[in-house]
Order: sequence, then C-alpha cells, then structure tokens
Amino acid sequence: MTSAVTTPRGVQVCRAGFTRPADTTAYAANDLVGVNTSVAAGNTIEVPNAVASPGDAVRVERVVLRKSNKSLTNAQFRVHIFDRLPTWDVGDNGAGGAISALAVTDLAGHCGYVDITMDRASATAGAYGEAAPTTPITVSPLSGTSIYYAVQALAAYTPVSQETFQGEFSGIRP
Repeated sequence: MTSAVTTPRGVQVCRAGFTRPADTTAYAANDLVGVNTSVAAGNTIEVPNAVASPGDAVRVERVVLRKSNKSLTNAQFRVHIFDRLPTWDVGDNGAGGAISALAVTDLAGHCGYVDITMDRASATAGAYGEAAPTTPITVSPLSGTSIYYAVQALAAYTPVSQETFQGEFSGIRP
C-alpha cells in the first residue's frame, strides 16, 4: 500500500543571504564573493525549504540579487545554483574560475547560473538586480529540501566592509 503525501505546489519564492568579510579588497572578474576568505568555509549559501519534500524539484525561473551597498559601479555578478553543497578550492576574493573551469572540487551538483547586473539602488535599500536564466533551471536536491548558491563577481567590483548579499529564487514547484 502506498500513501500520498500532500506537498505545496505552484509558485515558490525562497531567500537566503550572507555577510561578506570586514574588508574592502576589490574583486577581480571571476572572483568568488563569499562569507570567509578560507577555503570551504560557508562560501556556498544554503537556501532551506526550496522544495517541499526530499526527491521533489523546483524550476528556478527568476533570480534577484540584493546587496546592502547602494553603489552600482561594476555591480555585475554570476549566481551559481547547486543541488548539493560543493567544496570550493578558494575562499572569498579567490579566483573562482570561468564557467568552463569553476574552482569547485566536483561540478556534478552544478545545475546552472544566472548573470545579474545590479541596475537599481536607493540610499535605504541598497542595490539589486534581477534576471531570468536563458532556460529555466530545474533543481532537485541530492538530499533534503535545500538548494545552494554561490556568487561570483563578473567585473572589478569594490565592496564595502561587511556588505550583505541576499539571493531570492522564484520558481515553480511542479
């Protein structure tokens, strides 16, 4: 006998954020923007409850990236989406590599990415940008209900100390 599990379906919006280190060291193109300068120290961010139950999937159709600093100068980022927690070979401000040679030990969990140019800002809300993937990115967590993301600078970006970033993922739970 099987039992049916009722799970929420439809539009899903998940958010998770992080605070980068207390420095103003500029990023070069392709540098990892993360929590810590040490390798594999929480530089991939968990987005909890992205799917209702283990084995489910979410189809990411839009990503918003927000930051606390209102500067739009070179605020161009790539948001990588993973179905499991990857191990980075670098820490914050390390060379994250081009997409063809991303600095993670295993690309098996990499589901796709979205390039975002922050083009909106205010003194009270910071800056943000949004983009849709070229094709929707379907993510089915390897285990549990969380998906993961990491941020990579696409231009020579100068941050403020302890700048916060927040990823927002809009999608459909099929």
